[in-house]
Amino acid sequence: MANNNQIHDKDFEPLYKKIFETLVSSPAVKKELLNLLHKGKLSPQTIFVMMAKTDDMLQAIMQKGEEAGLKGNVSPKIPETRLLTEKKEQYIDGRKLSSCEVEFEEYCTNRFNEEEWLKQTGISFP
Repeated sequence: MANNNQIHDKDFEPLYKKIFETLVSSPAVKKELLNLLHKGKLSPQTIFVMMAKTDDMLQAIMQKGEEAGLKGNVSPKIPETRLLTEKKEQYIDGRKLSSCEVEFEEYCTNRFNEEEWLKQTGISFP
């Protein structure tokens, strides 16, 4: 299994983005997210918990695949899906982002270095 240091590798960012886009573009997921948003139960903390649970499920799936491989079975196949070529609408705090805002978010996601920013601002955590 891949070590945990690979989780922050830039090579995985396109995969993370595609998974996120696929999840958020699902009508069922959109409906549930909006429902939670209207109830006031959607926050950065709840999203973090959901991401952690998703990571746990992914680890379990990968472990089952490795165990099946050790037994001589074929690893479970990921069903083929059509790639999304069109850009989907993006929302932050329930508000649709403009194309400039989407580009800014993508730029920050790809090029913002948190560690360097913390050093430059003099922020340190004990």
